[in-house]
Amino acid sequence: MRQKNYVFNNLSSAVDALIPIREMLKDVPPSKVLMHIYVSGMSKNLAKRLLQDISGVLPDIPRIGISEFPSQPKTDRHRIKLNLIIADTSFFYSYYIPCTRGTERIAAKNFIDKVSSLKNIKAFEICSANQLTDTSEFIEALSEEYGDISIFGSLSKPARFEGSTLVKLEDSFAIGENIEDSGYSIIVYTGENLKISVNYVQSWRPIGREMCVCLEKKPILGATGLYQIDGVNALEVFLKYLGVPWDDNFLLNAWYFPLIVNKNGINICYTPIGCHEGTIYYGGKINPNDQVQFAYCTREEILEASFDNCQRILSMSPEALMLIICANRNAFMRDEEVSELEYYSNCVSDFTYCHAYGEIACNNRTGGTLNSALVSVALREDTKQKQSDAPFNYSIPKVKKFKNTNIPLSFIVSHFFDQMTHDLLNYQNNLKSEVERISKKNESLSLHIVETLASTIDAKDTYTKGHSSRVAQYSKDIARVYGYSKKKLDEIYMVALLHDVGKIGVPDYVINKKTKLSDDEYAVIREHTIIGANILNTIKEMPNLAIGARWHHERYDGLGYPDGLKGDEIPEIARIIAVADAYDAMTSNRSYRNILPQDIVRQEIKKGKDRQFDPVFADIMLKMIDSDKTYRMREMYCVC
Repeated sequence: MRQKNYVFNNLSSAVDALIPIREMLKDVPPSKVLMHIYVSGMSKNLAKRLLQDISGVLPDIPRIGISEFPSQPKTDRHRIKLNLIIADTSFFYSYYIPCTRGTERIAAKNFIDKVSSLKNIKAFEICSANQLTDTSEFIEALSEEYGDISIFGSLSKPARFEGSTLVKLEDSFAIGENIEDSGYSIIVYTGENLKISVNYVQSWRPIGREMCVCLEKKPILGATGLYQIDGVNALEVFLKYLGVPWDDNFLLNAWYFPLIVNKNGINICYTPIGCHEGTIYYGGKINPNDQVQFAYCTREEILEASFDNCQRILSMSPEALMLIICANRNAFMRDEEVSELEYYSNCVSDFTYCHAYGEIACNNRTGGTLNSALVSVALREDTKQKQSDAPFNYSIPKVKKFKNTNIPLSFIVSHFFDQMTHDLLNYQNNLKSEVERISKKNESLSLHIVETLASTIDAKDTYTKGHSSRVAQYSKDIARVYGYSKKKLDEIYMVALLHDVGKIGVPDYVINKKTKLSDDEYAVIREHTIIGANILNTIKEMPNLAIGARWHHERYDGLGYPDGLKGDEIPEIARIIAVADAYDAMTSNRSYRNILPQDIVRQEIKKGKDRQFDPVFADIMLKMIDSDKTYRMREMYCVC
């Protein structure tokens, strides 16, 4: 394998070089040649002219590329980079996959179908035409099928907003067989002896505390629409912490402090690609449960991480090398990028690189669409023996040590931020642990008080000792099957324990009467729901405690008391307790009767479905009864 790189400052120079290139490749099969085409400062129409000339001279060579971000906007006008990788035993196959917003997984399936017959696939290179689509979703779907295959690539410029309209940029496109302003150009790398090493160099480190996010369900640009950070508008957070206001320069200013998210132990940076009506859009995927932090680094740390990456690359003796460098990283590095590129020239002299608006690096379903990073892709062919692909590597910066020299201010600031962040996170973790310890202690104390109170209530009725704790446990079991979280299960247990607290205000002779209650006595005992709710409503710290006490005798058909609530008007917790309360009433001794047989209990629960009980919770109780073959469930929670 060998590599040849060409750089031109105008279209005519590039066209003139095509004939000598054809002569050089005259004895090489087209499928063993891959051409990377990167253009900057060119309109789509001018790029089409370039591609027509290439197609005329080199019609069958697979090709891929993007309209890149110019590293020097004033001098890179019409800059063209053509890079050739010429294989000995490997093959390259090119594809174009159409894709519109919302069809990313369908597009991935179409691509998978197209390449299903290929053997010895080692990598997929993807160039995204425009970040209107969710490239992260496409990569995720692709990696589900090819989890052990390296995926890398680049994203071209995003669209922009003009007023309320999203407009595609004229100079934003992917290059393949044609110039594409939507979908994906893809190269499949195959070869039994092909070895590929994908490295992800990310030198930004988190600053400050972790913050929660609120996201648009269906962002109109990129993979993520972020409209809130820590409960306030995202733009306000950038203004508060960075002093960066929303104006024409917001994207350029925000680039220097990207957001960072830790995923599977890897820090992934995100820089904005657009902003509209208070929402900031990102090309990479941030999930609703992710915690974000601002990030910072120094040029010295980037150079250190790249130097380490070059040592890894050299260890595999590469024959070809590609670099995909984030545009904001290039802007951050400025003139230092020249020094960084010199490192890589020691690996392969004719390597190629592009400045992308986003990078792709994924292997074993780790990584994805990135920002603020450098992705290196090293290739070689080993004809002596088959070697396994090199693992996906993630390079983290070392803390550089200076001695007897003037330390750069940017490094001092970075080191200060890093140490302060470390101390802050330790403080947060210690504080969190202490809060959790105190909370558990208070919860244990509260539960003990509630259980004592419940026991006092049950003691008023000599026939129903343990009723409250059994109803609480049945309620918790029903809620667990229904899918409640552990926190909600603990809550319903406590609410159910106190569902009969109002019986404190009911005379003992009424509760323990063995004969039928008179109308007046029945009216008195019905009052226990109101009494209980009034008692528990005074506990402002636990507002849900009163729910079970007031409404556990409401009926699903609206014929219950005290308020005659119907169906979903009855709080869910009260509907659960109603079923549990009825079950325990039938399966425990009462002053007026003994325990009912299990088949009778089941019939009554089934009869009450949709009438007395919520059908969902009644069905759960019926399943619990059916699984209780020996009628022992009531004994498990018996308090003797």
